[in-house]
Amino acid sequence: MQLSLFLEDKLESTNKKPWIAFFSQTGSEIAEIAHHTGRWPDRIITNDRPDHLRTIDERIVEQGFHTFSNKPNLEEYKDLLEYFPEAIITLHGWLSCLLYTSDAADE
Repeated sequence: MQLSLFLEDKLESTNKKPWIAFFSQTGSEIAEIAHHTGRWPDRIITNDRPDHLRTIDERIVEQGFHTFSNKPNLEEYKDLLEYFPEAIITLHGWLSCLLYTSDAADE
């Protein structure tokens, strides 16, 4: 699990920064990374999908997660990042596009 080792190094070197993990499928990769690193994300986010289209990993359910709309808009991301401006963000099978804008682009 080379990705896990990479993330473990990154999370250890930035362990004071919040970690936000996004997933659209099962979330099992996040649970495996948490198991290997000993650190769970500060926020786990998924998108709203019908139950018959996926089964969320039981470890994610136990840890707790937040749900965005199925096709999140920019406001949902902004609202989250307002509370975590320096967050490390990881995408785990996130099936939505992310748009990056800097403060300068908003002016």
